[in-house]
Amino acid sequence: MNDEPCNNLQSPKKSLPRHLAIIMDGNGRWAQARGLKRADGHRAGAENVYTIIAECRKLGIPYLTLYAFSSENWNRPKAEIQELFNILTEFLNRFLPLMQEKCIRLQTLGDFEALPFAQRTALRHVMHATEQNSAMILNLAINYGGRQELVHAVQKIV
Repeated sequence: MNDEPCNNLQSPKKSLPRHLAIIMDGNGRWAQARGLKRADGHRAGAENVYTIIAECRKLGIPYLTLYAFSSENWNRPKAEIQELFNILTEFLNRFLPLMQEKCIRLQTLGDFEALPFAQRTALRHVMHATEQNSAMILNLAINYGGRQELVHAVQKIV
């Protein structure tokens, strides 16, 4: 990452967007096309997140949303889902010190209450630990879906 001090959210340099959103899709297919296991592709995708966060921070893009695990992903094989959750936990543990150092706040989109206990606990821990950080917002969309979001929005209105 860069050596910028912790700043409040600011406008990006030049004419860059203030918010970048990435759908993390195709990592399993990428791995299979190379004769690797799908899990290897998911791990490679998670490693790329570091570079993406670093570049967004360097360029001054204050909001990054990563669409990581949709509600439709529950239809994948159980072993693959478990591997994805393991990667999530490893990512959170590994990047918390970096998020603290670079003043990046983690937030979630979707319903993470349906996740296994270990992942819910790790997400809560990192969100709490970074809630005062103000230089960049990293939104992690997890267990999200269009239909689910509509139901949730109507419930909030009611």
